Amino acid sequence: MAVKQAFALIELMIVIVIIGILAAGYIQFFGKGTEKAKIAATKANFKNVTKWIKIELVKCNAGLSDKMFVSNPQSCPMTHSNNFSSGMNNACRGQRGVFSQMKNPYDAATRACRLAIEYKRDVDAGYFNWSQKDWQNIRFSSCWKKPCSDTNNHEQIIINVTE
Repeated sequence: MAVKQAFALIELMIVIVIIGILAAGYIQFFGKGTEKAKIAATKANFKNVTKWIKIELVKCNAGLSDKMFVSNPQSCPMTHSNNFSSGMNNACRGQRGVFSQMKNPYDAATRACRLAIEYKRDVDAGYFNWSQKDWQNIRFSSCWKKPCSDTNNHEQIIINVTE
């Protein structure tokens, strides 16, 4: 005679608890992975944009190019940061701007590139900022990890656009 056995209620509850613990651990691990991806994307945006700008400025100021920027071309060589700012503004905000499709990893509904001086507040995370410093220098900055006030989590560089 065969004896039919079924799972006891306590056994089912133990299985559910184990699955819940595993799921909680996975969610915590996945959340850390998402944060690391945002940090990496923000750092990559900053590195790629500043590298592009440096290369284009060298070409422009060395006489290898007649214009800099596509959406609002500026004559080469650069003689004033106002010219660069005008082109950079359209590069970030214009429909055909080279950086206009770059999104903020912390807020995918907003563009990453913006005209701003602030970069040390937590609301500044993920942005690539630029602003005029003086007649020949442009300031670039970014915060890639919160808290943005921590000096390990942000960077600022100054580029002379007339050299």
